[in-house]
Amino acid sequence: MNFKKPQILKVSDINKKDEGECKTGFYITSFLINISLIGLVFAIKNFIPPEVPFFYGLPEGESQLAPWWFLTIPAFLAITFTGINFFICRKNPNDFIKQISTYMLIPINFLSVIAIIRIILLVGSF
Repeated sequence: MNFKKPQILKVSDINKKDEGECKTGFYITSFLINISLIGLVFAIKNFIPPEVPFFYGLPEGESQLAPWWFLTIPAFLAITFTGINFFICRKNPNDFIKQISTYMLIPINFLSVIAIIRIILLVGSF
């Protein structure tokens, strides 16, 4: 019987394989998260008031209020940043820039989700 000797992978070999590649799973996940957030806003528009407190930096009162569909703006911005980061990752030969553009999706999506969910839980009547 003639058996092949098993290859032993080193950690350095695994890391070299990932260098220089865009992790498309991050981008697809980011896109799906934000599309589902937009769908969530439209699905629960009957449970939120016509005006929601969107501009927290302004003084209290009517200046903070915006129409309900403004809740989709953080998700649309996150989709835009995802597209820009994907373009940067594909076109830039620098591996460090590729990693930064890929991993910046995590805080962008986190902040988008938190902003929308926080306002929905604040004003929603469920």
